[in-house]
Amino acid sequence: MNANNEYIDDLMTTYLSEGLPANELKELKEWIADSPANKRLFMQKQEIWFSNVCRDKTVAFDSTKAYQQFCSRRKKGSKARVIAFNRQIFYRVAVVALVVCVSLLSYWQGGVSVTKQFADTTIEAPLGAKTKLYLPDGTLAWLNAGSKLVYSQGFGVENRSVHLVGEAYFEVVKNKDLPFKVHTTDLGIQVYGTKFNIRNYTEDDEVVVNLLEGKVSLQDVYREKNICYMAPGEKAVLNKKTKELRKTITKQANVIEWTKGYLFFDEDLLVDIAKKLEREYSVEIEIDNDSLRGYRFYGSFIVKDNSLESVLDALTATEHLKYKQEGNKIVLYK
Repeated sequence: MNANNEYIDDLMTTYLSEGLPANELKELKEWIADSPANKRLFMQKQEIWFSNVCRDKTVAFDSTKAYQQFCSRRKKGSKARVIAFNRQIFYRVAVVALVVCVSLLSYWQGGVSVTKQFADTTIEAPLGAKTKLYLPDGTLAWLNAGSKLVYSQGFGVENRSVHLVGEAYFEVVKNKDLPFKVHTTDLGIQVYGTKFNIRNYTEDDEVVVNLLEGKVSLQDVYREKNICYMAPGEKAVLNKKTKELRKTITKQANVIEWTKGYLFFDEDLLVDIAKKLEREYSVEIEIDNDSLRGYRFYGSFIVKDNSLESVLDALTATEHLKYKQEGNKIVLYK
């Protein structure tokens, strides 16, 4: 390996492990764009570093050691054999890293499903589970139960766009050259280095965005234009049917309580609360009276300390509704 190749390897390693300053990031981008072979090499290396999804206090992937082993192996054999052997090492290490992540990464009783479909990486948090991960650029993301996050292999190099179904909390790493964007079926978000939470499950009646720090713009996905900007402390709620958007001020500390094991309702619609309880407790909930669907409730519960019945008892204590259980189905009625 010549000095230039060693320098590029160092750039890739630093970029994937901790990020690069603007001038070195520009060099890396230019090298990647220089040839399809360079781009393939970077994508292969990025797959290995996808093990960052396992980076937490209980499970750690030693990226430095893995890289050192990779470098020592690639020096063996003739140049032609090295190329073929390196590809095998890349793929084997990538597969091993992903298998380790899938088997070890879990939160509470749940886990995470990681799949590669064409050029996309898909991460799913199953029902009853919450998943913490780091994106290739270092951005922290939490996925709530029943959520799915998709991003391309070009993430962090060509773009920083993710597609979300469900609920997620992000702490976004700043990068002026590549804005962070979240796409959902009803609302788009462009981020300017910030902390925010977004909830948009397919079956929910509302899209809810809470901004803790920084600045975001909300975008109409149908007309492709900005709707409004949000400031810290603001909550934006989009009615999916009427397309009406309203902003309020709310206590943002409560917004991410779900990442700590809490079940939190911030004046949520009963219909959306029912869906939240279905995802959390893996049950079916039916609202027997349409007039109940517009009711809103506020409350906070520690999931591990509260059964579904105790949460429902708290809701019925408001005297706005009652419930009954029919097998695995809960019926809410007036």
